[in-house]
Amino acid sequence: MTGQTPHLVALREREYAMLERSGDGLFDPRAHGATLLLQISRACPHGYVCSYSVDADRLLLTALSLSLDPPDQSLPIVGPPDVVNPRARFTHAWHRLRVEVPFSGAMLLGRDYLHGHRPNLTAPRYGEVRELVFEVGRVVVDDDMSDHFARYRALEEAVRRGQPDAAARVRAYILGDDELRGR
Repeated sequence: MTGQTPHLVALREREYAMLERSGDGLFDPRAHGATLLLQISRACPHGYVCSYSVDADRLLLTALSLSLDPPDQSLPIVGPPDVVNPRARFTHAWHRLRVEVPFSGAMLLGRDYLHGHRPNLTAPRYGEVRELVFEVGRVVVDDDMSDHFARYRALEEAVRRGQPDAAARVRAYILGDDELRGR
């Protein structure tokens, strides 16, 4: 798997990669009439990258980079772009946005990428992992999942090293058996 270009989320002055998301209402320029030059690279399959921030528990779009096809389109919801460069990977960029995003769903965010693993956007590959749940753009759950994924990495390492009880520990972890999990 190639490394991916993630959407970013600023939360309490720390920047996270958006690892997973489910739900409706995240910003999608196509929903606002844009025709994108899709598949800019295998690392950016959507054709655009968003930066968000969580400010006073509200989700805001703060930056957007994309390639429009044709390049002379407008995107009224974000106004005129800050940068237009027809030769750049992303032909249009907006850097000073504050657009409320009515997202309802969940996001898994990661920061502190752990070197030594293939660069990808899977939660166990990050030292800090948070789950945010939104209702119409407002945070209703902010859960630190870092310990969960640290335990997962430890189990993954036990399996890789062939430790005798590793399979039982993984099974206990999946089933929630605390007694076996702690071995």
